[in-house]
Amino acid sequence: MSRDDRRTVFQKPKPAAGEKLRTILARIHHFQEKELILCRGRLQPLEYKGKRVLIFPDYTSEVMSQRNAFRDAMQNLRKKGIKFMLRYPARLQIQHQVAGAPTVFEDPMEAAWFVERCGENSGD
Repeated sequence: MSRDDRRTVFQKPKPAAGEKLRTILARIHHFQEKELILCRGRLQPLEYKGKRVLIFPDYTSEVMSQRNAFRDAMQNLRKKGIKFMLRYPARLQIQHQVAGAPTVFEDPMEAAWFVERCGENSGD
């Protein structure tokens, strides 16, 4: 398959006004540059021609399913205003006043149980 053939296979038509924008995958050769791009994307909003650009790391389907298992717990943490991080590959780190030091969970069920009890003792 020639280079031009590959381009036409993977190109999608330009979305119409109001439609969801296209996803673009970029391969970054140097790890440090990739980390710098991801960091800057988290720190400040990026725009291109007046449109916001969101940058996410590309994970395998297995890692994404593991990370998605924490979705409910993360939504509850956001509602309660509790800071958290989702560490690679799939570990939920919660910073809460009651716990003191950060608490890390590898099991989504344990994390959900902990999150349910976070607001009970702190008077939220």
